[in-house]
Amino acid sequence: MAMRTLFFFLFLIGALFGHEFPDNFYKNLKEKSCVPTKNVLIIKVKEQKLELYAQGKKRGSYTISTAKNGTGQQEGTGQTPLGFHKIARKIGDNAPPYAIFEGRQRKGTWRGQKKYKKQDLVLTRILWLEGIEEGFNKGRDKEGCSVDSYERYIYIHSTNHEELLGQPVSKGCIRMSAEDIVGLYALIQEGDLVWIEA
Repeated sequence: MAMRTLFFFLFLIGALFGHEFPDNFYKNLKEKSCVPTKNVLIIKVKEQKLELYAQGKKRGSYTISTAKNGTGQQEGTGQTPLGFHKIARKIGDNAPPYAIFEGRQRKGTWRGQKKYKKQDLVLTRILWLEGIEEGFNKGRDKEGCSVDSYERYIYIHSTNHEELLGQPVSKGCIRMSAEDIVGLYALIQEGDLVWIEA
């Protein structure tokens, strides 16, 4: 516990000297006693943007798509969960752009085939999110409903509907372009912190 407090204190000291994180991120970080990682992803649902921070400095901003049904925690809603998460697993090392994943296994490559037009394919890379706020995005809530982002299979992945990026149209996951997720995937690590805000 003392080590966690020390890391958090050093992080806040660093914030006074040039870190660029949004103010609401700091507020929530402190409230949840989360320890920041070297790389942090901030997903802004309202703006349909994903921002990459490395050592507190903003290093990239990407256009995304979150859920058509808005934000929410419960399983079966098709909503994008909020709050602090971590990258639990990275899947797709060395897969070509537009590789199709079903059940996290490669199943060929999407090349614009019309048969997939109405489907929400998981393509290129998978960054599988795990909630770290017990009872909010991990485990079950007070009513006993599942709110577990990991068990809901909430991913960051690329899409066969890149023309819709910038609009909330997914079934709960965070969609990116193939080019963007390949670059992002190479930079981040399992365990990196992710903050999803409405």
